[in-house]
Amino acid sequence: MVQLGTYIPPESCQALVVCAGSPRASSTAECTIAQHVLEYMLTAEKQKGHTDQDRATYLGYWNYHLHTLCGDGDGCEQKYPADLRYLRTRMDWSVKLDQTYDKDTKTRLSGILNEMDRYYEKRDSIAPSSVIITKSHEFDGTLMNVCNKRIVLTSSRDPEEVFDSGLNLGWFTQPKEESRETFDKYYALWNGWKSCWESAAENDLNSVHFDLDYSQLTTEGSFRAVVMQMTYEIAQLLNLQNVDMGGIVEKVLQRDFQRELNPSLTTGGLPVKQPGTLGKGESKPSGPQYMFW
Repeated sequence: MVQLGTYIPPESCQALVVCAGSPRASSTAECTIAQHVLEYMLTAEKQKGHTDQDRATYLGYWNYHLHTLCGDGDGCEQKYPADLRYLRTRMDWSVKLDQTYDKDTKTRLSGILNEMDRYYEKRDSIAPSSVIITKSHEFDGTLMNVCNKRIVLTSSRDPEEVFDSGLNLGWFTQPKEESRETFDKYYALWNGWKSCWESAAENDLNSVHFDLDYSQLTTEGSFRAVVMQMTYEIAQLLNLQNVDMGGIVEKVLQRDFQRELNPSLTTGGLPVKQPGTLGKGESKPSGPQYMFW
């Protein structure tokens, strides 16, 4: 996103968790689990008097305005609205909102500005000892310089399952095989982002990479095992000693495993649509390029 305004990172923090899981591959579930692991871990450390923080600070989606205005990350330089390309600061966005009269556009810009306000409010509360979390499917190398240490969370899933999940959400249209070429294009794009995150983390001495496979969430045994592994990696990242990893895992298991039809773990918080209805009856256009609207 050359020449487009981006978030200003926090000046100093202890550790960053980047939720960089792939779309429709349990990325939201993985991020939720990491937040809960950190909540129990940091609460215990606070009770010991080792920290003032009892949970990680979630900053929201990184560069939310780029994410939502580009739509799907494909050909962003052409898709990004020309009249928004030179907005740099929060004030720039506010002035643009005041000058916008189209109802749908104004609603969208208002949402972007609200997210921006929430980001900077949280960012300004971050201390050098803070642990923070942000989410970004798209690769952004800026995040590899945020905080003293980082853990990059990616996710994997069988491509046919990803395709079927996208179809169920209306990202792609039926019949399935007529959307195959479109899906293959986006799946390759998402895999490209994942490869960049993996490479960046694995080639950085101050970062670690953790990948969760969707299948690991399907049984209690595999769920417990992957949460234990994540808990261990986070404890190592924060250089914590005598962590009750078993206790943390059991609490996360009770909280997150097979929660009753929890939509945040199945749809990523997105509304479920009938296949091929994305955008229909709404103010936004249809098609897979608008899947992140």
